[in-house]
Amino acid sequence: MAPPVPVYTRDEVKMQFPQYMMKFLPSNCELYSITQNQCTFSADDIICVPFKRVFAKCRRGNKEAKRNIIPENGGLNLTGKKLIPREYTVIEVTDSLTNKYDNNSLMERFFEAERDLMIRFQEYEERNTKDGEIK
Repeated sequence: MAPPVPVYTRDEVKMQFPQYMMKFLPSNCELYSITQNQCTFSADDIICVPFKRVFAKCRRGNKEAKRNIIPENGGLNLTGKKLIPREYTVIEVTDSLTNKYDNNSLMERFFEAERDLMIRFQEYEERNTKDGEIK
């Protein structure tokens, strides 16, 4: 299950994070992708269409802070460096060109099963609903 992450439309990203709307990936960013499946079923088949989602994970800073280390025994004070965890912004950069479906028969089967499923749900609802009440 995915962590709770806000989802922005492309226009919202352009307004809120203009620095991430670039043609080339900056050096502080890395690309990641996941493949998910959109599935439906017909009477005798489960039909899944894979789709890729692409994300840019961009580092927001690389901070170091000095801290004093005081031993419990009261000895010499030591000065060391403490690395502060890096903070990242993750932006989905999937667009209409990311997923190209050349297998038209798969898409036709998928949408046909979806239409059939919708009709069956509507028929079921009509049969089991009387005057706005569920039987």
